[in-house]
Amino acid sequence: MFKNLIFLIIVLLLGCALPKKEVYEIGQIKTPNGEILLWLYNETPNHKESFIQLANAGYWDSLTFNRVIPDFVAQGGCPDTPDGFNDPAYLLEPEFNDSLLHDYGALGAGRDNNPGKLSARCQLDRKSVRV
Repeated sequence: MFKNLIFLIIVLLLGCALPKKEVYEIGQIKTPNGEILLWLYNETPNHKESFIQLANAGYWDSLTFNRVIPDFVAQGGCPDTPDGFNDPAYLLEPEFNDSLLHDYGALGAGRDNNPGKLSARCQLDRKSVRV
């Protein structure tokens, strides 16, 4: 009986010591061509929360991917014009994270060569790139 109790305590302690599996929230984009599911990373908390708030507010509902470069990127998220050439009114500071890659299918914030520039534009990567 005592050995069983010791065994049970050891199993419980080992179970508590195992690393907890990371939980991610999932975003969803519906297009005429199908559905896109997105992992919203905890490592970029401001972008994650921004995406959730904007989606819940219907911000993305009437916007399109205004720039598509085959086998590279699809860009969208500009509310100012149907063509998407003006800077949007909604701004968000960059959250660069070396542990995350812009891999095929990654959702990222659209930026130019100035990493400090604010932008609400987004992009879906169509090939793996190191940023």
